[in-house]
Amino acid sequence: MLKNIIKKILKKIQTKKKNNNLCIVLCTSPNKECTKKIIKSILNNKLSACITTIPHVVSTYYWKNTIKKSIEEQLIIKTTTTLTTLVISNIKKNHTYSIPEILTIPIIKGNTQYISWIHANTLHNTKNS
Repeated sequence: MLKNIIKKILKKIQTKKKNNNLCIVLCTSPNKECTKKIIKSILNNKLSACITTIPHVVSTYYWKNTIKKSIEEQLIIKTTTTLTTLVISNIKKNHTYSIPEILTIPIIKGNTQYISWIHANTLHNTKNS
């Protein structure tokens, strides 16, 4: 009985560690060409398992002492926390903005099969295991 309880606790800890190793990187892009370039580079390098693009988002921001408004595309990049530095440098290399929006949000909980799929389909699976 105690052995089963310990196994359940260890499984929860392992699942929590695995969940905490995932994050979402948000990035806006000025156009489809820039978006395609970023996506192709990140996926070809196995830095993300999936990137969702939301077209036609409106960003309003303060830039060089004025308020600006732009139509952009929002990228939602699902990856591991161990790959975020590589994802960020990849975005900067392929982005047209001098200061691209790059924000990282930890994934606290999610569908365990999807989480496993992200791990199986990123560089994390082959190099960081």
